[in-house]
Amino acid sequence: MQAVHGEAEDPGTVAAIALALITGSRSSVLAGQRDGRSAVALLTAHLDGLFSGRAA
Repeated sequence: MQAVHGEAEDPGTVAAIALALITGSRSSVLAGQRDGRSAVALLTAHLDGLFSGRAA
């Protein structure tokens, strides 16, 4: 996995960011700010970026 600046990113950091995204999305869905489909779409976009080397 690549960081934005081209350096290899720590897998633990990558996992923590993904977990934070999931936790935040869950809270957003429960609060009614976002629906489940859009939360899944955000997570999917993030994971697609990770596996293609384009993650922010």
